[in-house]
Amino acid sequence: MLTYILNNQSGSKDAMGNTFDVTLTGKSTRTIVTAQITAARVRLQHAAKADATQEHLLMHSKALTSSGNTRFHHIVDGARKNTHIVATLRKKLSNNGLYDEFELANTHRLTLKHPLHTLDMYFTDNSGTRIPIGQGVDVTNTVWQRDALFTGTYKEELDLTYDLDGLAELVPDVVDYTWHGGNALSGTITGSMDSTWTRDGEVITVLWEDDPAFWYKMQVGANKAQLVAIEDYNNIHTPGTVLWEKDSGQFASAVSVVFTDNSDNTGSVDTGHTWAFSTVNGKFTFTDDITETETVASAYLGPNDKIRFKLVESNDPQYDSTAVDTVLYRENSTTITGYEPVSSAIITTPANGFYGEDLSLHVELNCLHRGN
Repeated sequence: MLTYILNNQSGSKDAMGNTFDVTLTGKSTRTIVTAQITAARVRLQHAAKADATQEHLLMHSKALTSSGNTRFHHIVDGARKNTHIVATLRKKLSNNGLYDEFELANTHRLTLKHPLHTLDMYFTDNSGTRIPIGQGVDVTNTVWQRDALFTGTYKEELDLTYDLDGLAELVPDVVDYTWHGGNALSGTITGSMDSTWTRDGEVITVLWEDDPAFWYKMQVGANKAQLVAIEDYNNIHTPGTVLWEKDSGQFASAVSVVFTDNSDNTGSVDTGHTWAFSTVNGKFTFTDDITETETVASAYLGPNDKIRFKLVESNDPQYDSTAVDTVLYRENSTTITGYEPVSSAIITTPANGFYGEDLSLHVELNCLHRGN
C-alpha cells in the first residue's frame, strides 16, 4: 500500500481554481489496482459564498472513477448520482463565518482497471456547484450603475412637429421675410422677393423666386429656431450654414414623450418602447414594442443639467442616416444637478463567483499496486 498526500502545493489547479491535477510519483509506474481516500480535511475560508450555508462537500475525481469499478453513489438534489464522487466531507467546525472546516465522512474503495499515473480532485456542494480548492483567478470588471431615475417628460429630438409660419431673417442677407404655411407640406415666403417652399420629411426645399433652377435644401438645426443648409443648385452654401432664423418661436418642436422607470434597470417610453439598462456597458437599449427593433443609446448630463440620450447604434431603419452621438431624447426639466446620470466602478471578484476561496487542503490517497 502506497499513500499519496495531496495538499495545496502538490498539484496544479485549473484557471478557475476548481481542480487539482497531480502526477503520482514513486511506485506509480506500477499498475494501481485499488484506491481509497483514507483521510481528507478541507478548510474553506469565509464559507463557499457570501450567501451560502454548506453542511457537507462532495469530493470528486474523474481519473479515479473513469478508470474504476464502483457502485458508490450519493443523494444529490434528492436523486442518486455517481458523478465522479469518491468521498463525502462533513462540516466539523464553523468559526463565525470566517472559515468552515470539513473532514472525511465516508468513502468507497475503487477497483481500477488500468494504470493510473495522474489524479484530479475537485469539490462540489450537495447541489453540484463547484467549490474551488485553491486561490481562484480574480477578474476585474467595470460595473455600471444608474444614479438617477428616468421619469417624467422628455423630448424626442428627431420626431418633430413643424411651424413654418411667421417672420424670419434670411441670415446671409440680413433681411426679414414672412413664411406662410404653418405645419403644411408647402407654402410661400414673401418679402422683397417672393419664393415657395416644400417639405419632405425633415428636408425643406426653397425655390428662390419660384424658379426651379434656383433651389436649395435645408433642415432644422440643433437650434430649432434656425434652418441650416444641406445642399443647393450651385454649392453656394457650405452644409451646416445657418440660412434662416425665426424672429419668434421655432421652425420645429420635438414631440414630448413620457419616461417611466421600474427601478429594476428597465422602463418604458410612452406605450411604444421599452428600455433596459446594462450594468456591463452602461448603455440603454430601447426596443420598439411592435417591430422589435433595438436602438442603443448612452445617457449624459447636458446643458442646464438636463439628461440626454445619444445614439450609439441601431437596427431601426428610421436611424439609418442618423449620425452616431446624435441626441435622441432630451429631458424636459432638470431632475439631477451636478453629476452624471450613469457612473461606473471597478470591481474585482473571483472568476468562479466564490468569495474568500483560499482553502487548506489535505488528502491521503492509499493505493495498492501490482508489480510489472
